[in-house]
Amino acid sequence: MSRLEPDAVLRDFLFDEDLARDGDDVTWTPLAGGVSSDIWRVDAGARTLCIKRALPRLKVAQEWNAPVERNAYEWAWLRFAFERLTDTAKRESQPRAAAKVTASPLT
Repeated sequence: MSRLEPDAVLRDFLFDEDLARDGDDVTWTPLAGGVSSDIWRVDAGARTLCIKRALPRLKVAQEWNAPVERNAYEWAWLRFAFERLTDTAKRESQPRAAAKVTASPLT
């Protein structure tokens, strides 16, 4: 049985941001429902994450385009909220962003 996996940009993000290490058993599960983003549940070793990337073309019948820079605003909100967490919560839930991709823990 083959596993679903995203493109190289998302896979590279996971390892470049040290969210997974070589040798980790990594399982990518696409999450349904989003029309404006590519969203995945990622089980990597002992971690479970949500990896999300804004899409330039929405997943709708008509052609609707949207700026992928909107991920930067979502990242700014995550960073704002993260800065207000307790030290313990910060260690367990630090969001990451790079290359118009965000990652946050799933609990």
